[in-house]
Amino acid sequence: MKTREDAREAGMTMIELIIGMAIGVMVVVLAVAVLVNTLRSQATVTASTKAATQGQNVSDLIDQAVREATAIRVSNTRLDVDTPAGCQAFAVVGDGVRHLASGAAIGAATSSWPTLADSVSQVGSSPYFAASTGGVTYSFRLQGADGAVDIVSRADQRVTGGSGATCGF
Repeated sequence: MKTREDAREAGMTMIELIIGMAIGVMVVVLAVAVLVNTLRSQATVTASTKAATQGQNVSDLIDQAVREATAIRVSNTRLDVDTPAGCQAFAVVGDGVRHLASGAAIGAATSSWPTLADSVSQVGSSPYFAASTGGVTYSFRLQGADGAVDIVSRADQRVTGGSGATCGF
């Protein structure tokens, strides 16, 4: 026959169950908080990485075009490059960097050009493009979801003169 003391030791009391459930709920809440914070951080890193990648892609295209250039024309928001392979132009239109490559001269209209990067602005008061001795300097800021990436660089022209694609400048 079981005594009253045996019955108490056979299971858990209601208070022990409530305390155990409360501890379990706190552990789950902490785990969810860590997961949510991790997902937010991942979104921020992904947006910054996307902006940096777009900036690097634009920079690579500009560098390659200027290196091969036989002639260069620069204004604050537009860079025209004449190469043996053809004409290339880069323009900042609105808040995007656009690029067009063609076998012939490239006109002034830029609205139909493909966009290389969005959310672009100036770095301080620096022009987007500026002629420099033997090349071009360029700078622009790409705005990511949680911060900006500044692209400031110089592309040197390796070839001067020669026969380009006759881009009309």
